[in-house]
Amino acid sequence: VGLRSLTHLNLTQNSITQLRRNTFHDLHFLRELLLYADTNYIPDMPTNIYFKPYWGTRIIMNIEPGAFLGMFSLKSIQLDFSPTPNSTNVTLESLHRLDTFQGPAHFIADNLQIMKGLSFKVSEDLNSYHIDKWFRQLTYLKQSVKLEIHDLNSISELKSLSRFSISNLVVSNCKICIIGNNSFMGFYQLKSLKVRSVSEINIEQGAFSNIQNVNYLELYAERGFQFEPGVFQELGRLKKLSIE
Repeated sequence: VGLRSLTHLNLTQNSITQLRRNTFHDLHFLRELLLYADTNYIPDMPTNIYFKPYWGTRIIMNIEPGAFLGMFSLKSIQLDFSPTPNSTNVTLESLHRLDTFQGPAHFIADNLQIMKGLSFKVSEDLNSYHIDKWFRQLTYLKQSVKLEIHDLNSISELKSLSRFSISNLVVSNCKICIIGNNSFMGFYQLKSLKVRSVSEINIEQGAFSNIQNVNYLELYAERGFQFEPGVFQELGRLKKLSIE
């Protein structure tokens, strides 16, 4: 009562740990929902705050069925979510025509229509099945797809995702970070790449030969870099390079 005319709701850096059924059922005019810990940057710490709470930051651990019912006007949703064992699938009911979605890949897109941007966040157990399911269920996708991966064990695991049209890739807290000749084979749509490692980053010759359309590259390694000669010569369209 009193909030039924809301069109934008920003609850970032919140202390919400669960969403119950009909949490937003009266917000029929809501167009944008921001419900996440602020992760617009990748923190300079070994463990990313997106999946593990630090300094009082909390994350949503449980979402009940029907939590998003009644949000008929919603166009953009940004949500962090770390599931408990009993809540690995969340159906986005009634959200049939979003403009943008940012959240975990294991959410169920039930004939969801995305008009512009799609942004996934996954961690450690990199499962291409969830992302493949999204692409099969979406009825329309106009623009870019962003994939944000936290606590990746090895760059070699990315190969299972090369069949998807990913334009923006963020790899945070990579543990074994050797970027070899075929590490990005198939990522021909990639325009932006960020890789941050808690250890050393080794970049071999030909590491970027399959992603020649990249115009933004950011590399960060807590224990330094090993570059082979000529590793950047394939990046003829690169406009911005950051190495820390």
